[in-house]
Amino acid sequence: MASKSVSKVVNFIPAVYSDEDVADGGHMQVAAHAVTRMAQRGINESDVRLIMSLGTEVEGGYLARDKDFARFEHLLKQLRNNVRRLVGKRIVMKNGALITAYHPTKPEEQRIMRNSGSLCSA
Repeated sequence: MASKSVSKVVNFIPAVYSDEDVADGGHMQVAAHAVTRMAQRGINESDVRLIMSLGTEVEGGYLARDKDFARFEHLLKQLRNNVRRLVGKRIVMKNGALITAYHPTKPEEQRIMRNSGSLCSA
């Protein structure tokens, strides 16, 4: 089972890269001064969300440190390893409920993929 920290990373990634801009209806107000300075300094809305999510809270804001990056990098490696471990496993869902989980054979995997039609993304 994935650790709570890895789960946090999985849940936070879509939020960081959502289409909702911090400056345009996101979850915070942004001063005109901040918009100007962000533009001058090459800092965008997703950068702000990353800093707030991964950085260290300090007086008056957040600071992204090398230590924060190292922690995040470690969590990403854990996530990658967890995902790799799941390759070839199948879960069966019905009406939003988990019915079973197992390792399909290669022929069964091919049949499932063939019959899934447009549900498959790759």
